[in-house]
This record gives sequence, C-alpha cells and structure tokens, in this order.
Amino acid sequence: HTHAFGHPFESLVRRDIDLILTGHVHHAHVGLVTGPDNATSILIQATTACSTRLRADANGYGLIHIDMPHIDVALQGWSGEAFHPIARFRFEKRQNEWRELHP
Repeated sequence: HTHAFGHPFESLVRRDIDLILTGHVHHAHVGLVTGPDNATSILIQATTACSTRLRADANGYGLIHIDMPHIDVALQGWSGEAFHPIARFRFEKRQNEWRELHP
C-alpha cells in the first residue's frame, strides 16, 4: 500500500482515476495508492520489456484484464527463452474504493 500524500499520485487519486500505469523504472510493482481522504487507485508499474540494461527485475510486462468491478493483473517475466507468469493480482471496487483480493 502506497500513501500518496504530497505526491503527484495524490491528484490522480482525488480525480477518481482507477488505474495509474507507469513504466521505464526497471522494477515491477502492483498495489493500491491511497489518497488523504482514503480514496484509492491501482498502481501498475511495469518493468522494461526488452532492455539489455537489467536491474533487479527481469524483462517483463503486465497483462491487465478489466471486467468491472474487478481488475486482474498478471505480471510476465522473461526467462531467457520465453515470457512466463511471475505474479498475479486481483482487485475489486466496492463503494467507490478499490481493495486487493487475496486467494
């Protein structure tokens, strides 16, 4: 969970943005961003898909499936031969607030 107080994400959360998509940081992250009024958005931060300058994470990308009130995210990572699933996330929007569902 990331708190957006004083961060540029705060303005996005306040505008009822459901998804914040970022990339080019060489590190994958998926989670909720909470604004000062407890409003939430889903942050999906992708790693790089095809860089030779690798950092902590392998090359990869995120598959996003939207079927409101649910959003599913599947992170895919490169093994050297093919992309494969490395993490899955499921979110549900209830009463205008996003929550992560755990299996």
